[in-house]
Amino acid sequence: MEKKIIATINIGTLEVIFSKGGNRPRIREIRLSNQNPEVLILSARDQTRDRITGLQLGSDDYLVKPFAFDELHARIQALVRRKYRVKSPLIIIGNLHVDTSRGFNY
Repeated sequence: MEKKIIATINIGTLEVIFSKGGNRPRIREIRLSNQNPEVLILSARDQTRDRITGLQLGSDDYLVKPFAFDELHARIQALVRRKYRVKSPLIIIGNLHVDTSRGFNY
């Protein structure tokens, strides 16, 4: 019998613009919230310093655009595994059943 994991998934993606503060206050606000979601930054800023800044501001991951949707999917899976220690690829939220091992269909 397959073990099912029931969890509330709380992951946010944030488009970041670092000029003149950009979304820096937003990242801090997210980190100070009671919800404390996993944060994945999506940005066209591709320099090492930009990625370091994003991670130091509190992001859990940083993905440079353009990106492959399969990579985005894999990174979201990793965030879920780390935060919720989910071993099963099946996530159930109410009536929604998500099999994360199947990847995206596009």
